[in-house]
Amino acid sequence: MHDDNGKQENGLPPAGEEFSGDFNGEGMESAEKWHRILHQLEHELKVCEDRAQRARLNFAIGEINEVRFGLKEAALRCYQLSHEADPGFKPTIVAALRLFREAGAWEMVSDLASKLEALSL
Repeated sequence: MHDDNGKQENGLPPAGEEFSGDFNGEGMESAEKWHRILHQLEHELKVCEDRAQRARLNFAIGEINEVRFGLKEAALRCYQLSHEADPGFKPTIVAALRLFREAGAWEMVSDLASKLEALSL
């Protein structure tokens, strides 16, 4: 599914479309590989009914958006969906906390740090 800007819901350009981002020094072959992985994860997400698994799938999609494509806003959307599916899934909270800290969104950092602390008790 694409938005008005021609991007997919995950914030990525459609597979096969040129991407100008950094793939950690990797070429277009790697970009295509990561697009295939994202499409597979998104397919699994569409048919998954288990909330804990949905959290993990959204987290994985968010990580790829963040680490491989540098799409932090798309990653945060995925992390939010992950958190909604399983509020106790710590990797999502840690990842979102890191991105909000980088952005200087201190209120969100404080909120997420409190949630993480509560889960650790």
